[in-house]
Amino acid sequence: MNKGFFSLSIKFVLGFLFMGLTISAISINFGYFKFKNSVRKNYNDNGYQIAEVVRKIIPDEEIAEYSKLIRGDIDKEECKRIASSARYLETEERLLDLREATGANDIYIGYIRTDILKEYAGTKEGWYPLIYIFDVYEVPEYKYTLGDAGPVNPEFIEDCTEFMETGVRPKNFFVSKSDYGYNTTAILPIVSEGEVVAIIGVEIPMATQEAVVSAHVRDTLGIIGIIIAVLMAVYMFWFLKRIVRPVETMAKEAEAFTVNTHSEGHAGFIMSDKLLKIKTGDEIEYLARSIYNMEEYIDRTARELVSAARESERERSELSIANRIQKDILPSVFPAFPDRKEFDIYASMTPARFVAGDFYDYFFVDNRHLCLVIADVTGKGIPAALFMVIAKTVIKNRAMQGGLPSEILHDVNEQLRAGNDTKMFVTAWLGIVDTKTGEIVFSNAGHEYPVFMDDEHKFVVYKDRHGLVMGLKRGINYTDTRITMRCGDTVFVYTDGVPDAQNYDGDAYGLDRLVSVMNEHIGESPAELTENILDSVMRYSKDVDQFDDITMLAFTYRGYPGLILNADVENTREVVAFVRENIINAGHTARQAGRVALAVEELFVNVAGYAYPDTQGQICVRVEAPDEETIRIELTDEGIPYDPTAKEDPDITLPRKERGPGGMGIFMAKNIMDEMKYERKEGCNNLILIKKFRKEQEGEQVG
Repeated sequence: MNKGFFSLSIKFVLGFLFMGLTISAISINFGYFKFKNSVRKNYNDNGYQIAEVVRKIIPDEEIAEYSKLIRGDIDKEECKRIASSARYLETEERLLDLREATGANDIYIGYIRTDILKEYAGTKEGWYPLIYIFDVYEVPEYKYTLGDAGPVNPEFIEDCTEFMETGVRPKNFFVSKSDYGYNTTAILPIVSEGEVVAIIGVEIPMATQEAVVSAHVRDTLGIIGIIIAVLMAVYMFWFLKRIVRPVETMAKEAEAFTVNTHSEGHAGFIMSDKLLKIKTGDEIEYLARSIYNMEEYIDRTARELVSAARESERERSELSIANRIQKDILPSVFPAFPDRKEFDIYASMTPARFVAGDFYDYFFVDNRHLCLVIADVTGKGIPAALFMVIAKTVIKNRAMQGGLPSEILHDVNEQLRAGNDTKMFVTAWLGIVDTKTGEIVFSNAGHEYPVFMDDEHKFVVYKDRHGLVMGLKRGINYTDTRITMRCGDTVFVYTDGVPDAQNYDGDAYGLDRLVSVMNEHIGESPAELTENILDSVMRYSKDVDQFDDITMLAFTYRGYPGLILNADVENTREVVAFVRENIINAGHTARQAGRVALAVEELFVNVAGYAYPDTQGQICVRVEAPDEETIRIELTDEGIPYDPTAKEDPDITLPRKERGPGGMGIFMAKNIMDEMKYERKEGCNNLILIKKFRKEQEGEQVG
């Protein structure tokens, strides 16, 4: 028996067997549960019949009398006396005889206290809602007597509560597995004068039911197994002759063709006529001829396909590399400037192909001015990506030299036009933000309109004046626009891939829909706003392939977090008040704020006196509270380089006249603050003061 024949035969046998067993399992499953429920109902009904017999043995009135004894505060001595009485013992003996005669595990009479029942907290330890009147459990040492308390099955708390409150016999089957065995329990409420005074419980073992159900399953499986075996034997003979052997021939011929193809290296193929000899008169014969025709087609086209595949793989590899390079040259780490609290920025680009013609950029041209750029190069693919790299580089290099946005775009246009024989061009929007004042100066070279926030803090399209796209014509002048952003204002710029995105009907996404979506997300961070816009665009055009790159940049001005004023001694009072107010607002005492403000005062006076010897300059004071115990103060000025931490401390053991001038203010500040650091960064002096407080106790002064 060869490999192909054996494999297909085994699969058929397993498939037929699986199908038969599946059908059998489903049938048995339905029959099993129906039969099992029927047996369970019979056992449960038997339990209720036994409970009715119990009511004849002990009348409801007598049960009610016993119930009065155990429903309140139980008198153990009285219970013990009654449990020893002749009447009680006689009744208990009759219940015992009934249990043995009926084969029940247990017959008991008791009362369930619903107040305790509802206090179940996940464990039966110490939880005893059932108070027993009679109990004739088959294991004597586990038997309860009059007044004893015990737990119930937590699964039936809801049912117990219901029949104790309504007096109606429960509809559910009380079936449980526990330390007392696998039983079904019949519960019969005893009602006297409109209330439940006791219950009769009869536990019937389920062992007999399990045996009957198991025997039923075994018999059914045996019969089905015989039927499956007979059907499989009859059908197997026909299946092997009419299907397996012809398929085996086709498989061997296909394998031979594949091996010959590989061994010949696609230089030639060996065709066989065995496929044409298969004569079954059905779809298998048709399949054999189709395979033969396919082999002829492969013989004609293999060389062309291999050549095309190699070329496609080479292009795909080049595009993948270009995609990675393009992503690497765009800033993509967020938050972009974690140390700058005065703004938040986020940008994203979703290319329509492997490489895009869109790009964005943001960078500081000096310590306080941030340049924002978004642009769109004409065309698609590799040419647009190359021109994009050139344009991005030229824009950034020119912007770093300074000047207004209009001047920058003018000079960039001149550079891009030189030698641009391909007539490619780029649209661009460039803005420069003063991070201290919130003023943004921007210019537009044929790009999309930006979106700003109006006086009502709503997003609106700002139709600024457009200049010509860059790269087509020399001597183009551009126009600047100035807007002062308020704290919390956001500017959003984008490429035409956003408004031009189309749905299945060919309708564009549009600026109105863009602004409407943005106004639904007012107050969100630039990252959240941008992602929500992208999600909206993608959902709008979900049934259409993305035609153009989608690039977005959002900038939110948070306000410069500090006090900016002229470095003049006359402003000392304002600085001290600013520092004290911020420290007190952070939850510290006026005494603590006063000490720190004294240190800042000395350092401010030092900057006012020496930082700007020839000009009038400014100083920025920022106060932060990183945690409940820490105050961080930063003094920044653009004056001459000076490191106060490097100044040698004065010798305070000497008389004042012998110490020499200066130095005491810095020395005092060092002693007040826990830490004082200096750095010269981007042409500015940055002095950082850190003070850690601990909570004041009564009568104690702390620094």
